[in-house]
Amino acid sequence: MNEFQLDHGDVDDILAVVAREGNLPVYLFHAQVMDRAEPPTVRFVGLGLWWTDLFSMSEQYLGSRRRPLETKMAAYYNTGMFVSQQTSLSTLSLVDQRVSAHV
Repeated sequence: MNEFQLDHGDVDDILAVVAREGNLPVYLFHAQVMDRAEPPTVRFVGLGLWWTDLFSMSEQYLGSRRRPLETKMAAYYNTGMFVSQQTSLSTLSLVDQRVSAHV
């Protein structure tokens, strides 16, 4: 995955909460889930979990365009903004420091 897409409506919702509540840490989590057919049912398997903060998202914004085969506009981001689930929680404290600097 080279680019991550997020509907403009979702971006607007996130920014509206930040504007209403003031500067606060915002994290976006992305889970990759795949369905596995196991007749007579289907089960879902988590393949990956990544997260990012609002500042990294802003820095990795590539632009907006219409999604293929859809009418919705989406914001596109470089996937370099995501941190994998294996990253230590110490990274979160660095993000919190960035938030504190903007308060």
